[in-house]
Amino acid sequence: MLTSIEGVYENGVVHLLEPLPGVIRARVVVTVIPEMPAASPPHQTLRQMSVEERAAYLGQLREYWRGRLSSSEDFAQAKAEEIALENRRWAENP
Repeated sequence: MLTSIEGVYENGVVHLLEPLPGVIRARVVVTVIPEMPAASPPHQTLRQMSVEERAAYLGQLREYWRGRLSSSEDFAQAKAEEIALENRRWAENP
């Protein structure tokens, strides 16, 4: 089973942003995601946003990624990462 969690790479070290219980040793695949512009990240979860705020934020994400995706495979990967992030946010804030 594959497990995805978010982390930050800094000075040659990956810092996980959440615990990985039960894993002592495992192979990993690291995907580097470009930083979002400073003003874009929401200050609330998608569930807390109004319909208009959510539509505007998702529109920003689409525009941000549109110029960076070079193939349908890249798009599928980015979409999977977006869905995983949204699912995690929903799980954290039921």
